[in-house]
Amino acid sequence: KMIKIRLIGVGRWGTNILRTLEEIRGVEVLTTDDQNPPQPPFIKGGVKPRKLTGSPIIDGVIVATPSSTHASIALPYIKAGLPTFIEKPMTVSLVDAKQLAREAKRSGALVQVGHIHLYNPAYLKLKELLPKIGKLRLINFEGMAPGPVRDYMSVLWDWGPHGVSMALDLLGQKPIKVQAWGQRILKPRSKLHDSVQTWLLFSGDAHATLSLSWLNPEKRVRLTVIGSKGSLVFDDTLEKKVVMYSGNRVTHPRYSKQAPLKLELEEFIRAIRTGQQPRADIKNGLDAVGVLAAAEKSIMLDGKRVEL
Repeated sequence: KMIKIRLIGVGRWGTNILRTLEEIRGVEVLTTDDQNPPQPPFIKGGVKPRKLTGSPIIDGVIVATPSSTHASIALPYIKAGLPTFIEKPMTVSLVDAKQLAREAKRSGALVQVGHIHLYNPAYLKLKELLPKIGKLRLINFEGMAPGPVRDYMSVLWDWGPHGVSMALDLLGQKPIKVQAWGQRILKPRSKLHDSVQTWLLFSGDAHATLSLSWLNPEKRVRLTVIGSKGSLVFDDTLEKKVVMYSGNRVTHPRYSKQAPLKLELEEFIRAIRTGQQPRADIKNGLDAVGVLAAAEKSIMLDGKRVEL
């Protein structure tokens, strides 16, 4: 069966999604701008799906619009029970994230969040090797680039989801305390931070730190995991993206060279066909938003620790 996907938002990243979907067999893509997305094109609850004006029946929707619009655009589709893929961050408010999670539970809608690094073969190799470095002590994520600078959210919500989603995935739990500091360089009178430092404390005394900036002159996407017996590094900007340090030994483990975006979207299509929950499901999205909201609160409280 041909899977029909409605792609809402065809900006810079939406265009990448469109190009990738066109490479996946058995998928038909219908695009629309993000200003006036059509309402859910089918009715649930035992009523036969029907065609609505200008909106053919679809099997799933992908929301790739500016983050501030994710909640309002995705909500009607989730309410209707339609499989929905939402780019990261799922929302920019914990209230909105909780509402989407509630509606997904009520309607049974399958929801996947665009935490792309959870599908990166290099990151997955690091995760596979985790037992070899002993007790996990510290995770450090650096997410930096010379822009683009968003005018509707801070760097915390732009780069933060990458580091937070990987920390949550590696540790299998939410942090118990969050502390963060932010600097407003370009717009000192706004609430939009250009540089953010975040510290997370997990039970079992594991720590995670995030250094985020869109003012850095060079791009850096680097995850360092330090254990009691060694360390692992995933650096998405290098040709050899995975490095393992064990004593005096340094190795570069092999990993698949498949494109993370294609693997991520293939899982969404597979989830539509089988009903199987994706790796980056709505709980993953909700937990990440919860951590980012706590970090934002800590910044507003001048770095005061916030308990989750």
